[in-house]
Amino acid sequence: MTTRSERNALPLIDQWLRFACWYREIPSLAVGIRIGDHTFTRGYGLKDLKTRDPVTAQTLYRIASHSKLFTACAVMRLFEQERLRLDDPVSTHLDWFNSASDANMRSLTLRELLSHASGLTRDGTTGHWLNDTFPDVDSIRSQAANGLSVFGAAEHWKYSNMGFALLGCVVEAVAGQPFEAAVSELVLKPIGLRNTTPDFDDASGPLHATGYGIRYPGQPREVFRHVHARAMNAATGFSSNIDDLLRFYEHHKFGNTTLLTDRSKREMQRLQFEDGAIAWGLGFRIDKSLTGQTVGHDGAYPGFMTSSMLDQGNDITVVVLTSAMDGQPQYFLQGIRNLLAYAASPVTSEAGGPTETSSDDARFIDSIAGYFGSRWGISIVNQLDGKLVMFPTNAPLPGDAIMRWDHLGDHHFKAVDGPKNGEFGETSEIVRVGDEWRIRSGIGEQRPFHIPVGP
Repeated sequence: MTTRSERNALPLIDQWLRFACWYREIPSLAVGIRIGDHTFTRGYGLKDLKTRDPVTAQTLYRIASHSKLFTACAVMRLFEQERLRLDDPVSTHLDWFNSASDANMRSLTLRELLSHASGLTRDGTTGHWLNDTFPDVDSIRSQAANGLSVFGAAEHWKYSNMGFALLGCVVEAVAGQPFEAAVSELVLKPIGLRNTTPDFDDASGPLHATGYGIRYPGQPREVFRHVHARAMNAATGFSSNIDDLLRFYEHHKFGNTTLLTDRSKREMQRLQFEDGAIAWGLGFRIDKSLTGQTVGHDGAYPGFMTSSMLDQGNDITVVVLTSAMDGQPQYFLQGIRNLLAYAASPVTSEAGGPTETSSDDARFIDSIAGYFGSRWGISIVNQLDGKLVMFPTNAPLPGDAIMRWDHLGDHHFKAVDGPKNGEFGETSEIVRVGDEWRIRSGIGEQRPFHIPVGP
């Protein structure tokens, strides 16, 4: 058997992302994919709906809870410098971290904060996700004095921004400088992340995408102003872009020891706490599937939704940034993974015909590649390893819906591999009508469809 190349799926992915961003009316979408030493970066949509400036891979986004990965790295750098231990009680470094009414806090460790096993409140009592006024350190201290625990340590996995705000305080105390300066010295500068900041920089405001609210029928999207996360910077305050985040993940691959030793990276990426379907390392979410383990994170900040993953086994990194509260980055990330998995799968030909991946007529397929539509929806047409492929844009997982066609001669093709509830085993003809190509088959005729620029 032969296998396709993941890299060769990038034109399909590009087409699918462009359509999905437009169809879902996402203001902007920035995507980075790294396969081995090959990098794909692209922006879709508009940085700002009013100015209609296009988004690029260099556009800055609020990356939300991806901030936690940088904080976790800062902790691991201090660990490697033997300035703290992962199983230190939090109170070893923060003498104010105690409460007469909260016994759980007495022995909480840094490891438990890093893996969301602490049982602490998610966000505390300041209501910042709705009033846009994030707490300062004095507020964190005051809340700690009143007790922060909802559960006992390791009783449940419970996501806690408060826990990472506390880790930011620990980094600050151990490093002897403000968290923002410490994380810059410990993490950002050593690996050359020039476009990443631990707090929103007002001077870089014009370089950021504008954040938008949920799209409701008949209503304009709410426009969000950029707000500072203050003492929550360690949990959710960072800004970055696709280029820097891909670089950041490169330094979490085994064998690259510029930032951390492989031992520290293994510690971050191994299972630390599991609760039902949830699995967590130190900072990283852990996902396991039949194709292996990935690590990554998701994020949400007013006007921004983000997602990313690193697949060590297959040497693939994917980063997705969106500028809307309904940006659904996981939808895009899973669609990308699904198309890459299809590209790497064995080539079959259940309906008969060759299984070779050599080109039928690559130049001809390139000339017709695009979107074709009918009353039933829009399909993407392109080539993969020289073979004509087609899939509907509304498929939940696009790779599962791909139909591969073998060239029969002239402009006739036979559907030899793909979903069996469609045209599997049948033939289609690509015909020229006037100045456009059309796809003619037993179900009728599909004509070219053109996507306007921007949402």
